[in-house]
Amino acid sequence: MIAAGLALWIALMPGVARADVALEDLLRQARATAGARAQALEPSLRDLAARVEGYKPSQSKELAEARTELLRLGREVAALLVPYLEPGARDDDGTRRRAQLVRDVLHELRSRAALDGLLALARTGSLTARRHALHVLGTCEERPLALATLLAAARD
Repeated sequence: MIAAGLALWIALMPGVARADVALEDLLRQARATAGARAQALEPSLRDLAARVEGYKPSQSKELAEARTELLRLGREVAALLVPYLEPGARDDDGTRRRAQLVRDVLHELRSRAALDGLLALARTGSLTARRHALHVLGTCEERPLALATLLAAARD
């Protein structure tokens, strides 16, 4: 009974409603800022991916630097990295090297932001891309979604 009265009192307070709106506005603003930052980073990601594709396997120092550079960008760019798991039509040594590097980075980042893209790629990507997506999903914190996708992939 005390809890119901307290809930009614909080609901009728004008400041609480404004605080909710302010939180929603802050969330919208944070999403817009993250989206703008992601768009600004996209050309850098394309350049980095192209560089990695051009590296030879013996250029381990350069590959390690590229990996570190991607990790430094943080979890919020994880969703932008997912398409790079797909070697693409070329599917040569360079694109496979890039896909493996991105797989390792996403595996380490463990970002929820990449989940939707990983699930979609695990269902519809090329065999190589599906393997990479499933590898990353294997460490996903969203166990039920990841498990359902892994089971569906096992049936295919």
